[in-house]
Amino acid sequence: MSCILITNDQSSLTGSTVTAIEIIKFRLKKGSWPLYPGTKNRDKLKVNDKCFVYVAGKSDFKQNFVSYFVVKAIREFKYSSNNLEENELRLSTPTPIKTLIFESTDIFKPIYIKNIMKKLDFTKKASNKWGTLMMGGVKIISNNDTQLLLKLLKDN
Repeated sequence: MSCILITNDQSSLTGSTVTAIEIIKFRLKKGSWPLYPGTKNRDKLKVNDKCFVYVAGKSDFKQNFVSYFVVKAIREFKYSSNNLEENELRLSTPTPIKTLIFESTDIFKPIYIKNIMKKLDFTKKASNKWGTLMMGGVKIISNNDTQLLLKLLKDN
């Protein structure tokens, strides 16, 4: 199975905004992606699933796929004072339920969604309100969409 992990800008503990791209780069470097209580499809993810990373929000690289990874393990989140996103990024988020573990990656190639919308199965027939398709945190995608995104993200 393959999915899109959607990250939005978030509020910090100090009230400032941490951009989606800052959060994504942090997670990719750490090889760890939290899944929260309200995350749609979080229980469908399994080891060896391919995850594509999408930037939502209003900051740099918004509306772009920027990376991907393969899930190596899924761990139940155990709260500790070593919550890296809270400690290092100062994010104000709910406590995660699970964490996707993967090899850290520096793959970073922005692919603007509007340039490929007519080629992706899940956006082909989308109206002007296509942004609603990118809500919920985890979007399951077809094999055709997986192959297209892999090709685009791997091409140099």
